[in-house]
Amino acid sequence: MSGTGAWALALALLLLAAAAAPGARGLTVDADAPDALNDDGLCSLREAIENANNGGNTNTDCGAPGAAPVSINLPSLSVAGALPQITTAVVFEGSGSSVVRGAAYGGGLFDVDADVVFDGVVLQDGGASVGSGEAGGCVTVRGGNTLTLTDSVVAGCRFEADRIGRGAGGVFVAAGAELIADGVRFENNHGSSNITFVGVTLQEVLNRTRANERLFVAGAVFVDEGASASFVDTLFAGNVGDMGGGVYSFASVNLTRCEFSENAALVGHGGAVASHDVVSVLDAGPIERNHAALGGGAFYGYGGVAVREVEGAIAGNQADFSGGVAYAEQGDVLITGVVGDVRDNAARLHGGVARAEGGTAQLTFVDGNVVGN
Repeated sequence: MSGTGAWALALALLLLAAAAAPGARGLTVDADAPDALNDDGLCSLREAIENANNGGNTNTDCGAPGAAPVSINLPSLSVAGALPQITTAVVFEGSGSSVVRGAAYGGGLFDVDADVVFDGVVLQDGGASVGSGEAGGCVTVRGGNTLTLTDSVVAGCRFEADRIGRGAGGVFVAAGAELIADGVRFENNHGSSNITFVGVTLQEVLNRTRANERLFVAGAVFVDEGASASFVDTLFAGNVGDMGGGVYSFASVNLTRCEFSENAALVGHGGAVASHDVVSVLDAGPIERNHAALGGGAFYGYGGVAVREVEGAIAGNQADFSGGVAYAEQGDVLITGVVGDVRDNAARLHGGVARAEGGTAQLTFVDGNVVGN
């Protein structure tokens, strides 16, 4: 983890500790509270957020929150409409509780403009649809803030833009913001910008992709220019986007002890992870059945890809252009220390396993076989 990432994780742990300290005053959301601002004796999530933001007892159903960071204990609940933007430091504690978008509501779940932690929370089925804007289907974190997800799930969230918007089905990390994900499952999130390349040559597709990377939409996480993200002990499974089915990042992205399966980039590069800089994967679990419409069935890094120490199979990954597992336009592709088979990976043009346009590609084993690539 980078020095900045380690500092931000330490900050998140301090927020958790402060929220749980003796005498710290937290808010508890009632499971049977309607999603409304009602003086009914029941504390709803939107009432708790308002009180946290105001630092007072605006909604007497919840009580006064005390000083930030404010601890908000969550039951499983459904969101019926847009929640207030979070503007003060909050720690949401769930112990497996789910926050789900209601059937009659078509928007995202949380808009974060403060340092916020979700600990043990399932964020599910959020959805955002914008024309030329930017958002995350479940969470949008604004610049200058850190969003920390620990032991949580982001699943079934969706984002759709009209060609010139950008975001992700799960989490959008705006310029100047940071995401720390530790022990998170990103599953079955979907993002689309409605960009299509019908009736054009492969070279034209590549040219348009390079010219319009800023406009693409990721499946689970989009990390904007000037933002950063790190992932530890995290699963990416079944996420689908334009470019970066699991993650698209303008900056280098670090992933430690993560697993990647059945993610897809339907328009561009990087079925699981795509970066305009460098992708670094350390101590990975299985990397299986990821697919990209262009390069890097699993991983694409414009400046290079390094996958070190893989415990499990690298299997069934496919790219419709080059690099069935990994592809770099500049720099090297290194896949080293593999304990497991590398099998049945494929690319239509070059490199069933790896392709490095501006450098070298290297594959080394500790134990395993290369079969059917």
